[in-house]
Amino acid sequence: MVGRIVASRLVLDAKVEAGDVLVELDAEPERLQIREQRARLAALDPQVRALEAEIAAAEQGRVRERDAADVALDEARARLREAEALSRYADGEATRLDRLQREGLVPQRDLDQGKSEAARRRAAADSLRPVAGRLEREQRTRDTDREAHLKRLLGEITQLQGQKVPMLAAIGRLEYEIERRRVRAPVGGRLGEVAVLRPGAVVAEGEKLGAIVPLGALRVVAEFPPQAALGRIHPGQLARL
Repeated sequence: MVGRIVASRLVLDAKVEAGDVLVELDAEPERLQIREQRARLAALDPQVRALEAEIAAAEQGRVRERDAADVALDEARARLREAEALSRYADGEATRLDRLQREGLVPQRDLDQGKSEAARRRAAADSLRPVAGRLEREQRTRDTDREAHLKRLLGEITQLQGQKVPMLAAIGRLEYEIERRRVRAPVGGRLGEVAVLRPGAVVAEGEKLGAIVPLGALRVVAEFPPQAALGRIHPGQLARL
């Protein structure tokens, strides 16, 4: 690819290993984008942790709220049972006084007081009956609201987690682009030919930057047409390279 050289390690006759970076092209824009993506990625984790902490607190609050609601409901039911028992007793007492009054054993005043007490006890019991139902309805409403709140928080976490996928993909693509701008030695050997490259120079696509002579014995093979070699080439003959 076309690029501006930022580093060159091309030294004639230098020994290199396969994979050594010989030339680096400018990849600063890609590195800046990677830092930006990683900064955005790092900012997501604290948001996720904060939402998870809020969910945990909401769950604990829901448990405490349910416990308190159960206690209040039990108390309301206990008061209702007590009021109903007193109402039944007052009704029985009024019935007994009514029978005694008809027999002339108690004055009308006692009967009126008994009936008044029975009516008061019935009214007290009637006033307590809706309380338990109201408490249950209020608790169901609070449970519904908390469930909706928890679902919203879970949705925000899912959304934040989903933002990580394209960021990680973008970082991988940018890292690949940076790696493409590193010219590496395909084999080990010695640099037998190098281009004179200085930082800031621009190289074109397909431009030859150097050649590596593999390590080991070097064999020179000369090829001559038969008519030129016949009678002139023989085994062990010296040659000049």
